[in-house]
Amino acid sequence: MQHHSFHPQVYKPLMAGVFAGFVAALLALIFNIFFRESTGFTLTPIINVSTIIFAVVLILTAAGAVYAVFDRYIKRPVVPYIIVSLILTILSLRFSLRVHRTDNPVQNNEFHWELFGVAMICGVLATFLIPYLATKKNPII
Repeated sequence: MQHHSFHPQVYKPLMAGVFAGFVAALLALIFNIFFRESTGFTLTPIINVSTIIFAVVLILTAAGAVYAVFDRYIKRPVVPYIIVSLILTILSLRFSLRVHRTDNPVQNNEFHWELFGVAMICGVLATFLIPYLATKKNPII
């Protein structure tokens, strides 16, 4: 009989990233709906339902993999991971406000704030939910 063992140092952070990705995708979709309804924003080719679902889940799964690397090579990975994740979140938020999407200044501003909201959701969940789920003794994942 073959015994398959999962290495918790890799398995838990990756599953934490996947679960955080699902939560972030759901929150980003809700944010997207409310943002578009309240502003009348219509530019859809970049930020739409499919890109939110796939990109957010992939980004947070990658964040879970980064946490797994930190967990493997750093004795106490939570604080260094949170610091790195906060720095990356701040950089992505700054970038989201500098993207030039269209020549229309109103739509360009609305695009900045929609991208900012999605980046904020991803950043906060990557920074705090992944380490919480990866270090919890009896996680839901």
